[in-house]
Amino acid sequence: MADKKVFSKRPAITRKPNFEIADPSLEATN
Repeated sequence: MADKKVFSKRPAITRKPNFEIADPSLEATN
């Protein structure tokens, strides 16, 4: 459930390497 808080914008993407490639802009937030 912690993933939902971290990935509030994209709860569907729970894999860090996956979302980094999909949305590099989120990397700045992380």
